[in-house]
Amino acid sequence: MKQLTVIDHLVSKSSFELVVDKETTAFKTSPELSDSELQKYYPKEGYASHQTQASSLTSKIYALVKQMNIRTKCKWIRQYASTGQMLDYGTGNGDFAQSAQQQGWQVDVYETSQNALDILKQRQLSVVAKPLQANHYDVITLWHVF
Repeated sequence: MKQLTVIDHLVSKSSFELVVDKETTAFKTSPELSDSELQKYYPKEGYASHQTQASSLTSKIYALVKQMNIRTKCKWIRQYASTGQMLDYGTGNGDFAQSAQQQGWQVDVYETSQNALDILKQRQLSVVAKPLQANHYDVITLWHVF
């Protein structure tokens, strides 16, 4: 499969290449972005998935749709497992992780955005760092993570 050129229309307007990793057969950015390079895709102000308070009409609508999506995602997961150890990778502000905890999951979260990490600490979620242990989780979620 050939590589794809994609553009981040939401934040940076930059383009980058996606290629298939021969080992995992998953798409990855090429070259792979470092944690510090990833930060430009997560602005400190106004990034909806890292906000915890809806202040404008648009953010209130976003929050409502997000809550509906979280309920749907939890239903999907329950088709395969009802409780256990979960890792929410790229957790944003932790809304999904908190919902999963309320449903009985033991949740760890991983995030690279410093702004989001500050929110996660305030919310007292279990933040893990790389490298992650193999075979430690029953479910790993990656919502809106590329």
